[in-house]
Amino acid sequence: MINNKMLSWIFVAALFFSACSDDSEDNTNASYDGESFTLDKGFTASSGPKFTAGTHGIYIYLVSNLVSYDATEDDFTGSGNVIKLDVFTAEENVLTAGTYSRTKDQPSEDEFRLFGLDAKVFINYDEALQMDDEERGERIIFGTVIVSKDGDNFTFDLDITTETSTFIGTYTGSLLSI
Repeated sequence: MINNKMLSWIFVAALFFSACSDDSEDNTNASYDGESFTLDKGFTASSGPKFTAGTHGIYIYLVSNLVSYDATEDDFTGSGNVIKLDVFTAEENVLTAGTYSRTKDQPSEDEFRLFGLDAKVFINYDEALQMDDEERGERIIFGTVIVSKDGDNFTFDLDITTETSTFIGTYTGSLLSI
């Protein structure tokens, strides 16, 4: 029979091992074209009213650690990986939880799409290569993004396809408005 002293030691050992476990959460596990990386930060910006009344656009930038936003330059700096989403919502500057998707055959002029024409994947992005340049990045052509929200934190589960490859990943964290 186990005595109280033995139970106490088991409890202390269990508490010690759980307290010493690695609680640092990897914000994102992502892969694109066989390359694995993390997306460590998220940003959001309004892209304005869209095709029909009551429809608004929001740009979402999910970026790796060495990419930052410079408010003075109104641009991203550094180098790394960037996922730029162009989502359409009912409320201006409000990203609601839900499933955002676009099929391969969905017309580009459909106002209820997930990806506007600006949605792209930038692998090995470098600030010297402007994100607005039409020649840069791989355009996202279809896929699904599931967005959930808990307070100020969002979780994005992404399964998207560009013209040449597939991106699968998850980002969990806040979105800084830029």
